[in-house]
Amino acid sequence: MNKSEYQEKISGVLISAEELQIGIVDAARTIAQQYLDQGIDRVVAMYVLKGAREFYSDMDQYLFEFGLRTIEDTTAVSRYQKGLQGGLPRISVPETEAQRGDHILVIEDIVDEGLTLQYIVEHLNLINPASIKTCSLLMKPSKYKAKMKIDFPVFNVDDHWIIGKGMDLTSKERNQSGEEKERSIYRDLPFVGAANPDFLLGSGQIDEKKAEYLQSLIAYTH
Repeated sequence: MNKSEYQEKISGVLISAEELQIGIVDAARTIAQQYLDQGIDRVVAMYVLKGAREFYSDMDQYLFEFGLRTIEDTTAVSRYQKGLQGGLPRISVPETEAQRGDHILVIEDIVDEGLTLQYIVEHLNLINPASIKTCSLLMKPSKYKAKMKIDFPVFNVDDHWIIGKGMDLTSKERNQSGEEKERSIYRDLPFVGAANPDFLLGSGQIDEKKAEYLQSLIAYTH
């Protein structure tokens, strides 16, 4: 990533790659120990597409190192019914490896209001698992509205527009035919950063009021 691209689209690093790995290792150790203490040595580890894939990959490795085996699974939630604020959720990957009596660990990249994750948990309860626990790499306490508890939050963050470590930014890029297309970028960044509000405003993803709010968070953080 060149410096001009960094300044244009990214305001700064919130959690470094090194800090992320330390936090993930500590979380994996805690999670594995809690299950093992109950005599549970295998869980269905279900990550939410696409954002949690990067986090899951690290978590799965460390859970194994600490003695907890996993069965990989995925889920996704999409929105529909245009005209409603945010739309209504629905599970868009309905089939699951989880079965009745399984212990399920749902892995998310970021939780803000928590309503989507709560919907996933309610949906999974229909198969009568032995337990469901939730883990999120990032959590925004100031935004949280769900009634359920997040069992294993790794990092708390302010209400920034988050990118990196599986979380994307929409950017318009020209393809070989010269057409301008929207693409999801920056999921591959090894750190967690805040998107530049000026870029978001200029690309039409937020309005001026939202840009001012995000700028105030960045000023507070630094």
